[in-house]
Amino acid sequence: YYEIQIKSVKTYNTVVGVKNLHEKPKNYILIIYYRHDQNQDEFYYLKLKQSQELWTGPDGDWKEVYFQKTKREKYKNQTLEHLANVLLNS
Repeated sequence: YYEIQIKSVKTYNTVVGVKNLHEKPKNYILIIYYRHDQNQDEFYYLKLKQSQELWTGPDGDWKEVYFQKTKREKYKNQTLEHLANVLLNS
């Protein structure tokens, strides 16, 4: 099984409300869904270690994952389609 958390956000740079990443199992996956009014919506996924690297930590005020443009560019191939293929072939 996988533990999957989906966060739907309207603005770039931070994903708020990602709690207890330091306690998540190794099979945790964070799916980030960017909602757009004018453009096509965007989906990314991050594995646990990737999420932890971008997380403010358990003491962060808003429990944020910082996902600025440079990070989105780095993980641009980690789409829902890619995730489906990874899960089907594992």
